[in-house]
Amino acid sequence: MTITVGIGALTITDVVNVARHDTPIILDPAALAEVAKTRQHIEELATEPTPVYGVSTGFGALARRHIPQELRTQLQRSLVRSHAAGSGPEVERDVIRALMLLRLSTLMTGRTGVRPVVVETYAALLNAGITPIVYEYGSLGCSGDLAPLAHCALALMGEGDVRLADGTKTPAADALAAALAAATEAHGPIEVLVASAGINRESLAARTSSQMWDEVISADLTGTFNTVRAVTPAMMRARKGRIVLVSSAIAARGGVGLSAYGAAKGGVEGLTRSLARELAPRGITVNAVAPGFVTTAMTASLPDHIRTAYLEQIPLGRFADVADIAGPVLFLASPAAAYVTGAILGVDGGLGMGR
Repeated sequence: MTITVGIGALTITDVVNVARHDTPIILDPAALAEVAKTRQHIEELATEPTPVYGVSTGFGALARRHIPQELRTQLQRSLVRSHAAGSGPEVERDVIRALMLLRLSTLMTGRTGVRPVVVETYAALLNAGITPIVYEYGSLGCSGDLAPLAHCALALMGEGDVRLADGTKTPAADALAAALAAATEAHGPIEVLVASAGINRESLAARTSSQMWDEVISADLTGTFNTVRAVTPAMMRARKGRIVLVSSAIAARGGVGLSAYGAAKGGVEGLTRSLARELAPRGITVNAVAPGFVTTAMTASLPDHIRTAYLEQIPLGRFADVADIAGPVLFLASPAAAYVTGAILGVDGGLGMGR
């Protein structure tokens, strides 16, 4: 028996079965497509010069303040962390599971703007029996669900504490790694890993706070390492695998205001070479691609004079499309690259020529 979560409402019986009896859930593909479609609209709004509340602005007292692209991830993470507060006894497991299921049902309407990976991760946590720890006292007034939902979101980020299906309290990061190991045991090992974590906090080194530095290193380098560490044991046992990490042309070129990002991506390249030597005897190749400027929501908001200056540095005279990066990644993940390991492949239109 499974419960399908889609655009329509769930029944009370559905909620009880998932919350109390751990009935597995599946996501309706049509609803998931709507989630992706709406997210694309949000990505487009994010590049508009006119501020859009909650997309390119802050919240509450910051509702009229435009938030630069490079600070929006930081704002979202900070909102989750700051609201994940509470006291008193823990809320019962079935209540939290019901809360998560109902929130997932709302997200699956395709009207919230979240990425598909958010709903997929929500479903995965429920199916794995991982329950965020939420405390009875925290939120007040009309926003009474903010603290409980923030605790749930914190777990999706791999932070905070959770309880496993058997009631064991454990850090969320460890629980997610254990869930991956269990899925690998049940369905077979992951044969290809592409790790593409990347955020930036553009700032001159003298003005870069410890928090900004830690956030970039944590996401871009530590996050990449944690992902690799989670999948390599199964690859090693199978004595095969392809690992492709995503670096950046900035790792070799450097950039003004990019000390944290450059250090993180330089670390990714060092990690690539070390892993390549370490895992080669087990039949696992490890390579990286180093993109230059790619057409994304972030680069779409660049002022014209800055865009022109960047384009003048690229021999091919244009920014990359996502497909331009996907092709080399697919090559490194394919049997055609069986004798390639420890390579850093520049995919930058000639920007890093001679690296």
